[in-house]
Amino acid sequence: MDTDIISMDTANYEALAEAMGIPQEAATPTSRSDAICRLRIWHRSVMGAVETGGKTRQMEVVPGGTYRFDDGSGEFKYCEEINFRPFLQRYRYNRWMPYAAPDSYGRKGKYIKSVFTHDYKVFNNTDIIDETGGFNCGRPSGYIKDWKDVPEKTRKLISAVKRVRAIFGTVSFTSYLTETGEVVETEGEAIPIIWEIENNDAFKIMGNALAKYRETGRLFPQHDISLTTDGSPMTNGNMLYQPVPVVNITKEIKLEQPKDSETLIYFQNWVNGYNKFIKESYDQKASLPPFAAEEAKVVDSFIDVE
Repeated sequence: MDTDIISMDTANYEALAEAMGIPQEAATPTSRSDAICRLRIWHRSVMGAVETGGKTRQMEVVPGGTYRFDDGSGEFKYCEEINFRPFLQRYRYNRWMPYAAPDSYGRKGKYIKSVFTHDYKVFNNTDIIDETGGFNCGRPSGYIKDWKDVPEKTRKLISAVKRVRAIFGTVSFTSYLTETGEVVETEGEAIPIIWEIENNDAFKIMGNALAKYRETGRLFPQHDISLTTDGSPMTNGNMLYQPVPVVNITKEIKLEQPKDSETLIYFQNWVNGYNKFIKESYDQKASLPPFAAEEAKVVDSFIDVE
């Protein structure tokens, strides 16, 4: 379902909330494309050559726990604090599949992925098709009453399949760090991004933050989120950072037309193209009989493909 902000009644909150994927959960292009800029938390420090006292030393030039932007150019940008304006939320599964040996490009494996769904209840309670011709990237369906009764092999499989909360929005910042530690000033322009969150704690943290929009009857683009990170040590000595979101619910952002409608449609089209690619791959590889009519209706209800 594509949605144009311009043509929608902003008083019809439920229609807008469904289109944007504003969570109902508890508060606790025509082909696949990766052209969109990707946001993630970068846990490790970035080291670089720094001249001190006439000598070149390897020193930390970018601290751990920064937000990293990957636009596909190979040149990353890092920020310790950003303003994030969400537009759309979706859910899917993914699973890392290692190769027996690196391929000709040196890759050690690949991710297999399911389609995106906008409905959190469907995500938790319905099998979702994936690109292998199966469901849920191999994760068994159904509720597990007692984890102790689950066979070890099944436990490993369940742990290997990650839930992904994908948030689409725009990010702005007035400066960023390069991989050499150089500070670059910017005009603060809004950059469209996708932020795919796999970590369970971060999944819940951002879910609670986004739930504030529904609790207050607000739409995603009407308020931005100030984002920093907080780290805690792991048993291996490394640091694990989690997002620290502050929803600026008291400061409303007026919808700007046609710009905001175009941004929303851009994200919807990206999801549509992605889902179409996964669905085509599923159709080619599925070994099961075709869906019954009733089952097909369930699938079509959560896959946004025109």
